[in-house]
Amino acid sequence: MKFYISTPSGTEKVEYDSKMSFNDKLQIVNDLLLQHDNHIANYRKNSSTKKMLFDMGTYLLKGEKNTGVLSYKKFRNIKQREIPLSSLKNKSIEEYLYSGTNDDLEFGESNKEFVSINQRFIDYEEQLVNELYTYKKTNKEKRQWENTRTYKQNMLFSCERKYKYITDNKVKIYKFNNVKEMQEFLNNYPKFTNQIKPLKVLIHNGRDGLIDKNKPYIAEWKQVNTDNEFEFNKNKYKISNKLKQYQLNNDKYIMDSVLCYYIPYEDKYYFFDENIDEITKYVKQV
Repeated sequence: MKFYISTPSGTEKVEYDSKMSFNDKLQIVNDLLLQHDNHIANYRKNSSTKKMLFDMGTYLLKGEKNTGVLSYKKFRNIKQREIPLSSLKNKSIEEYLYSGTNDDLEFGESNKEFVSINQRFIDYEEQLVNELYTYKKTNKEKRQWENTRTYKQNMLFSCERKYKYITDNKVKIYKFNNVKEMQEFLNNYPKFTNQIKPLKVLIHNGRDGLIDKNKPYIAEWKQVNTDNEFEFNKNKYKISNKLKQYQLNNDKYIMDSVLCYYIPYEDKYYFFDENIDEITKYVKQV
């Protein structure tokens, strides 16, 4: 099995097997680092260097357990799915999750009868599916998100409308004076009197992007040389000198890579800089 690592001189294919030891992978990474030590020393802030080091780190962590390091995919999912409890509309959830669980150890065996006094049992009979996802971005946060590379790259692709089904947002709370009352309640749990009626809600608008994922296309990040030239899909291209981000500034370039797309069924090319801003009109075939 092969693992691909992007380097300034091209993509390297390295061996990978789930049974490989960490030290074996580390040796492969060290060999690659020695080959590109001059580039790393001189271009530490370049996107090509960052991408290479990111790929190496991913390769080292691939298949490893209990590393304590989140992969990019896990980190992204946490940001999408987890929010601060302080953002919840239903404060009972925060109180419920933060309630103590070791009171019996504090009070001792003889006082178990009083452990659950004033504790709450929450019945999510009509609980909103998205109760834990009520956080809404501020206008500033929305603008910042829409200016990210991830957002702009996602917007290049067409997508269909997405829906989800939710219920009412009412939450019933039952209070108990002692453990016995709670136990009796659990043994005779009341049946729901009202039928839960799901509601279909639009959560994501469809859009017509430049690229249809259901049809063939070619996408690659390409390194730009000092003459603002690069190769893509067996053709050579040159970026106009009008783009300052690809011009030498204080002995270094702001950008040195370009994102390229080719849509075969339309025979169209699209080019984007490292911020995913389109620069197609500034790119000419040579």
